Amino acid sequence: MTDPRYARHLPLEHWGPEGQQKLSRAKILVIGAGGLSSPALLYLAGAGVGHLTVVDPDHIDVSNLSRQVLYTEADAGRLKVEVAKERIEALNPGCRVEIHARALDEPLAKELFPRFDLILDGSDRMDCKTVINFTAHACSKPWIYASVSGWEGRILSLESRRGDSGCIRCLHPTLKDGQIDTCENQGVVGPLVGALGSLQALEAIRILLGVAKAGSRLHSIDGRTLSVLEHQLRKNPNCPVCAAKTTTAEPEEDVLSLSLGDYQKNKERYILVDLRPETEREAHPLPPGHTATAWGAPGTQEPLPELPAGKTPLLLCRRGMMAYRVQAELSGKGVSSVVLRGGMEAWIREGKS
Repeated sequence: MTDPRYARHLPLEHWGPEGQQKLSRAKILVIGAGGLSSPALLYLAGAGVGHLTVVDPDHIDVSNLSRQVLYTEADAGRLKVEVAKERIEALNPGCRVEIHARALDEPLAKELFPRFDLILDGSDRMDCKTVINFTAHACSKPWIYASVSGWEGRILSLESRRGDSGCIRCLHPTLKDGQIDTCENQGVVGPLVGALGSLQALEAIRILLGVAKAGSRLHSIDGRTLSVLEHQLRKNPNCPVCAAKTTTAEPEEDVLSLSLGDYQKNKERYILVDLRPETEREAHPLPPGHTATAWGAPGTQEPLPELPAGKTPLLLCRRGMMAYRVQAELSGKGVSSVVLRGGMEAWIREGKS
């Protein structure tokens, strides 16, 4: 490997000429060509990945340029995949680029997935992530999930060939599209999207080089504090995708998180579970008329307290990050729960009771 563009890779431990050859033979399928995929595609091409296939039906919109840094204002109205192909080939002519200007569905996924070493999820729709999860498991392909909403981002690599590895249905047992925050209704921090996309590229390279194996380690990043929570997603023994045979990728109806306003409208459906330490509960008690069941933070080995029948646990913490972690733990035990979005800080900001 004499190409000078890879000169800085060759001295690296676990990379070197042999690793560069591995990357040149690698094939990665990238679903979506938006904010996550913009840096991921460039870094993968720059690293020397030999084949990239990009699937996305959308056109470039100026309102997305703050995070979709692969494009410029002059590209507005053009198909994302066409411009992405141009940019990638301009960066590295040695990278073969295949594009599909259509939405991913199960037939296309079943056609494409067997050809690739791994799948990178740059989509922003839960129905698309569900198809990826279902097909990647069926084809025994590793895939790298990421999502960003507001100031919070999550990244997770999944490998169905590992017996203890969970899947997205284990994390979100019954989530449907339209029940998660989107960039339009929640807003999104552009640099955080870019950071998550770059981490996806890094994770892909680590897997291809054999530095790491895809597992089920979920990393949640708070863009306001730069804090990172790490959690091992465990297989849900009742998961219809990775724990049993299934014939469909369609989930049932449920929600992952709830705004304070939505909770206020349907309080009778939920039981608040306060995950905050006692000092925080004393400093910022719930408003009058609200009660909660206190529960210790994850890792305390404290069992979930008995909850009223017919009530869904609504998890409350300081900002929401810990609540998502607890939600994943409960999901692995077959317990469905919902996160109060933004936590107690959102409650204090909005001043609602």
